Amino acid sequence: MNDLVEFAIERNYDRILHSERGEQYDGCEDDLREGLRLLAEHGLKYGDSVEKVVSNLNTTDPAAPGMALLYC
Repeated sequence: MNDLVEFAIERNYDRILHSERGEQYDGCEDDLREGLRLLAEHGLKYGDSVEKVVSNLNTTDPAAPGMALLYC
């Protein structure tokens, strides 16, 4: 996977865990990182550019309904 995408995954992982809603991921930290990776892989697989994938990761909303359910 592209270095920029890997960096975006890690940056957004930290952003989500340290957000106001980060506690909802307690005990599911590895699942959150894996979920972000899967989102990125999905975008790349279906033709999104690296820039689009990074943008999508940067706008992932940890407070979205069901977001934690995807990862926990």
